[in-house]
Amino acid sequence: MKRPPAPTPQLQKQVTKLFSIIRDEARVSSYTAVPALLLLGRLAHPSFWVEGDMNYGFYSFSLSDYQANGNSETVKSALIWAEELMSLLRPNTREHVASTVDSLHLPALPQAEFESLFDFTLDQLSRYNRDSGEFTIPADLAELIASIYEPQPGMHVYNLQAGTAALLPFLNPAVEYIGQEQNAEIRRLAALRLVAYQRSSVDLLAEIHLDQWPQLPPADLILTTLPVFGKSGHSSRFRPDLPYKMPDNAAFVYTVLRQLPPHGRAVIPVAAGFLFQQGPAYRQLRQELVTSGALEAIIEFPAGLLAPYTGVRLALLLLNKARPAGQPVLLLDAESYTQRKGRQVTLQPDALLAALTQPHGADGAHFATEADFRRHDYDLTVRRYQLPAEPTPHQVRFEQVVKPLPLRSEQPTEGRLLRIRDLKSDKLSFTLTGDELPVEQFSGRRLVALKQDALLVAIQGGRPKPTWYTHQPGEEVFLSPTSILPLQLRQPDEVVLEYLIAELNSEFVQEQFRNLSIGSAMPAIRKSDLWQLIINLPGLAEQRNLVRITSEQADKTQQLASDAAQTERALKAESYAQLAALKHALGRPQLNLTSNVDLLEAAIQYAAASNTVLAPHSPLFPTESTTVQDTLAAIKRDLEFMFQTLSRNEAELVLADYPLQALDILDFLREEVAHIRTSLPPFTITLHEKFVPVFDFPSHKQAQRIDSVTVQANKHLLQLLLSHVIENARQHGFHNLEKERNKIDITVEEVFLEEGLSEFALSLTIANNGHPFPLNFDVAQLTRKGAKAGPTGNTGIGGYEVKQIVNYFGGELEIINQPDAEYPVAYELELPVLDVQYKKVKP
Repeated sequence: MKRPPAPTPQLQKQVTKLFSIIRDEARVSSYTAVPALLLLGRLAHPSFWVEGDMNYGFYSFSLSDYQANGNSETVKSALIWAEELMSLLRPNTREHVASTVDSLHLPALPQAEFESLFDFTLDQLSRYNRDSGEFTIPADLAELIASIYEPQPGMHVYNLQAGTAALLPFLNPAVEYIGQEQNAEIRRLAALRLVAYQRSSVDLLAEIHLDQWPQLPPADLILTTLPVFGKSGHSSRFRPDLPYKMPDNAAFVYTVLRQLPPHGRAVIPVAAGFLFQQGPAYRQLRQELVTSGALEAIIEFPAGLLAPYTGVRLALLLLNKARPAGQPVLLLDAESYTQRKGRQVTLQPDALLAALTQPHGADGAHFATEADFRRHDYDLTVRRYQLPAEPTPHQVRFEQVVKPLPLRSEQPTEGRLLRIRDLKSDKLSFTLTGDELPVEQFSGRRLVALKQDALLVAIQGGRPKPTWYTHQPGEEVFLSPTSILPLQLRQPDEVVLEYLIAELNSEFVQEQFRNLSIGSAMPAIRKSDLWQLIINLPGLAEQRNLVRITSEQADKTQQLASDAAQTERALKAESYAQLAALKHALGRPQLNLTSNVDLLEAAIQYAAASNTVLAPHSPLFPTESTTVQDTLAAIKRDLEFMFQTLSRNEAELVLADYPLQALDILDFLREEVAHIRTSLPPFTITLHEKFVPVFDFPSHKQAQRIDSVTVQANKHLLQLLLSHVIENARQHGFHNLEKERNKIDITVEEVFLEEGLSEFALSLTIANNGHPFPLNFDVAQLTRKGAKAGPTGNTGIGGYEVKQIVNYFGGELEIINQPDAEYPVAYELELPVLDVQYKKVKP
């Protein structure tokens, strides 16, 4: 079944308004009652709950019409819950909520439109409450899970970890559907969705544990909506019959596998860590999935599918007990079937389903046999099976070229610490000496000392960043072997170092490195996998020749860049020479214009005092021969001259005059926002730092949150950028006379990357609730020279300079028109990160 079209923009706007109304109430924290308010508007007139005169008998009658059956009590409690929320609101706010719900005309909406509006409301929960990611999953993912093994009428379907019954819109109403909800609040939301969809064939169970599953009726199909994460040992308490101690996620998959009858099938979302997590429980379970033949396919998704809820990578396990053992397993990399916008990834379910149906030749599709899995010790990560199996002639394994440097750990008190960010990413400039690192104090960390030349390779961060370290006598340089691996060449006479560095930086090796890396927030490669990297290694003569060619090409590129920079400097010098001439050319007409305006103003005042009519042909004053019309003509001539002159000349900001520096962006933003507030602006400004805590998996006993983020920028340019964006909002956006209703929200958060110059980038969003851009306005043109943002815009060079500044910092700029109903305009910047400092927080 396909989801109905999205609700109209007007309906979406009114629902968004409901969330905003509740957000303005300091005494109310739960947005999860908004769906219940919609259902109240569908079942009853708002006056019932505005006046506090609840008629629960009326609800019972309405619910019987909706065929809620066994879920009626759950639904009724959800509606009472919504009424309790209303009682916490101030009277005028209650009236505002009631009128907003009434304006939706919910009783008159066609059923399909109401279902679509209700689903949209549940999706909005994640926007207004970052902790509500457990409530919803993206609709495209729900559609995929429900459609892989499409249930037919008469089948018995069991939905584990059902969340808010997200699969309901995509399941045939004739299917018997049992949903397991995680807690009372989620169960209420699921029950409301059942009523909204008028479904009676669904049985909502309270929270049940794994040891209760055998008591449930056999299921033809088990669908899981939300992934179970690997908390250690909890499941053993519920399932004493498990063959060995398992984390929760492994026990969950194991129990599903055991509960499926011989013809049964299942779709299970798991965090991607399940595919490669080390430990006997995971390995034995993965081996059983393969050897039993039940594992039919694995779909692995890029990070960001569950964003903004979580940055965890996701995979789907497709189990089919009816499959004969020994058949190859389909491995599908879903990267080609997604679209990315910022940190959010959306799926293309139809294309993915087509690839599952006809996998041969489909993008990202591969088959792996039991022997393949055995060779990789039953690691199920999809991308590792896309790698070449064996080296060809003139290729070798990395372990044939290098070997680990013998090291011994110690606990130094001070020295120079080598970090991943200090390693090089340039195949031509790849050497490093200790004097490039500052001396610092250590606090009991176990480190290893570098006491000889070494090839350094990063094993965290998703890229090897090969660097040649040259040791200086007496130098105290240390590193952590868990993040950087020091190596030495096995046969230095058989390898040209410059060639090896270039080969490790090649796309051929980098792709292998990425495919073998595990983890999302901090990708890492196992040492055992590092040794298996395949590199091209021709003879010494060809290695030297390739190095020579690369060096010559680099020299040519550098010369071209130098010539281009010189040309650019000459053009800018000419531009400023033109600006000086422009100022001189405009000096006289500016004085003329000022003088004529002053004369005209004095003439108007004189005429008013003498009670005479000042007509176009009248003299300015009785003793003057110059008429009003003459003065206006002179003003027009000067204005036309200035306009024509300006249209032929414009100045530029010389970014090279502002050197880049390491800057703590969080401290900068905090200081700037505080400074803006003290200037008493005609708007309110808020800074949000929305960083996701980092847990030490799998125990979750320790957590850290970002405390400072260092970027490469210039403080003056950042101030110029920020003031320009805010001034644009003040001049062209805000329309309320009340300061409190004009809002600027600055949000800073991390953006996890699969590739790039660092583990993650910094996202900075500046949004305002003023007027949107003009209708049919192309936002992209705002950053072009000379463009105007409608009749109130200036030359547009400000937007152009904003983009130039962000590019100068090595970042990216996106100007978003109407990202949501409350904030119609937003500037979104992504900046690369130089360094991050964390502070401990409660998990």
